[in-house]
Formats: sequence, C-alpha cells, structure tokens
Amino acid sequence: MGEIPLVPKRMTWNSPAGAVSWGIMTRMGWVLIVAMAVVAGGGGGCRSAVAPVKGPHAPTTVGSVELFQEPPRRYEVLGVVEVADHVGTADHFNADAVMGALMAKAAALGANGLLLQSPAGEKRIVMMGGYYQEEFYRIPVRSRPKITALGQAIWVRDKT
Repeated sequence: MGEIPLVPKRMTWNSPAGAVSWGIMTRMGWVLIVAMAVVAGGGGGCRSAVAPVKGPHAPTTVGSVELFQEPPRRYEVLGVVEVADHVGTADHFNADAVMGALMAKAAALGANGLLLQSPAGEKRIVMMGGYYQEEFYRIPVRSRPKITALGQAIWVRDKT
C-alpha cells in the first residue's frame, strides 16, 4: 500500500468562477503573502522621513497647525508639547480644550503640524480618545507622575 500525501499534487474543485486547481491557488497564495510582507515592511507605499531641524522657526498661528495621527511624508520635529490641564474624563469625549492648548504650544515653537504620537523612548503612555471640532482623535497621554497629554510639534516640509 502506497503512502497518501497530506497535500495532493493536483487537486481541483469547483468555485463560482469555475474549476480551480490547487497549484494555481498555492502560487496565488504565495504572491499574496509576499505582497502583504512588502507593504507591512514598508517596501510599498509612502514612507515617512524625519529630517534634521534646519534652525529655529518663527512662531505660527494655531489656525496654521494641522493635526496628524500618522507621520507625514517629510517633517522636522521641533519639540514635544505637553498639557496637564483639561486632561481626563471630559464631557462626552470633548477634547477641544486639550487639543487647543497643544496646538497653541506647537504654534509657539513655529510648527505647522502636531503629530499625535508619543516620542520614542516615552514610558507610561496610553492613548485617550476625544473629539476635536467634531472629528475623533487618539491623543497620547502620560499617566505618571501627573496625567499629561502630549504631542510632537513638527514642521511639515511638503504637505502633498
């Protein structure tokens, strides 16, 4: 009696698109796995690049500060901004006061963007959710020694 292979060399079944063979599905599966690995590893799509700061920036206005949940394509980190007031359980997840204060501090540093991600190496960070001007944002919050919302004041080189 011969051995029965665990995976047949050629197996076909009917699908709504017609007969499909195991060999074709295996090749398509590998192509999908490789494609997902390339995208997950950053080999496809846009990458972010932190550029060195070219010098001090003149203060900007709060209205010129754009919010970023993910890093933009090319940007400079001008500094970390922190707010301890108005952080906590807000009324109906309203984060207008916290976001306004973070954006004002970022504008004072000359930023045209506020990246809502904790800086590398930060410890004890949790994400708080809240609405700012009717849009939901995730805001990094340091839990100790005092509850403090934070973000990174950035200068976005090209917003395209």
